[in-house]
Amino acid sequence: GGVLHIFPNPVVESFEIDYGGQLGSLRVLNMFGREVARFQYELGKQYNISQLPRGMYLIQLRDRQNAIVRTQRLKKQ
Repeated sequence: GGVLHIFPNPVVESFEIDYGGQLGSLRVLNMFGREVARFQYELGKQYNISQLPRGMYLIQLRDRQNAIVRTQRLKKQ
């Protein structure tokens, strides 16, 4: 585990993740739990979600074995 920062939050176009642990991928879920975007995790990478409508989303972080590590809310403006 580790400290997790997703920024900026709220996001307009893209966000970054700062996390102290190992991550494999991240998924962006809408509030119905449907996956609307998926990315491979890379340190310092900008994840662009400008194509998504405004609203609340869940960022689901997964490790390299595909187990869910953390879920965090993200607001899209």
